[in-house]
Amino acid sequence: MPYRFQWGNYYTRTFISQQIGGGIRNYLPHHDGNVVRECFTREKNPNAPQKALPGNTQDKIRWATRFADQNTPVPVLVKQGRNRWEYVGLWRVEKKSTNPKEIAKANADAGRTDVAMVLSLVEEKGAY
Repeated sequence: MPYRFQWGNYYTRTFISQQIGGGIRNYLPHHDGNVVRECFTREKNPNAPQKALPGNTQDKIRWATRFADQNTPVPVLVKQGRNRWEYVGLWRVEKKSTNPKEIAKANADAGRTDVAMVLSLVEEKGAY
């Protein structure tokens, strides 16, 4: 039986990876061709978990697109400190936007210049 993350509890990236797979450094850890969780930092994603702002690298674009296409909820964790990732529920992509105006606003809101797309997420009630 898979581990059940508890809403509001803190976990390490190593522990999370051991439970559900995927790398310990990726923004969108993946396993067997699917995104298995999302790991946000507030610095790069100030409206997390409702909005994900993948950077403009080939790898981040690839996995963000896969996450949007798979339409499957994944556990979302938000960094709260060194080696402290808070579980905030199961979320899935509701909308993917590459609209230049939305990207410009996202860059401005986050103080960034590298946002490739805006993913709008919706929470799926229940525990992982």
